[in-house]
Amino acid sequence: MNNCRKCDTKILENYCSNCGQSAIVKKLDFHYISHEIQHLFHLEKGFFLITKELLIRPGKVVREYILEDRVKQVKPVIFLIFASLIFTIVVHYFHLSYQYLSINDMQLKEKNIDLTFVDNWL
Repeated sequence: MNNCRKCDTKILENYCSNCGQSAIVKKLDFHYISHEIQHLFHLEKGFFLITKELLIRPGKVVREYILEDRVKQVKPVIFLIFASLIFTIVVHYFHLSYQYLSINDMQLKEKNIDLTFVDNWL
């Protein structure tokens, strides 16, 4: 029989009957750390599966999240943060360049779009 590390009560089962502390302390290995990171972001539901589904059937995924089952999908804010983190790391380490949106004056004149009011903001 072991004593609890927290409250020094004798442990008869897998957990302390007094404070609930586990009798077995898990090793700090790669599996334990990755599991804790998954719990931190709640990514057990399949970040990459949701990414694939959003690329293939975005309307279905959004409708399903809003109307049906929110438990089986990654929360949108966590998804956005994690996706932007992955994007930033990939762009930084692979030295990729990208462009958000490029609209020049000729394209605006062709479509008769006047953005002179934007100049007043600047």
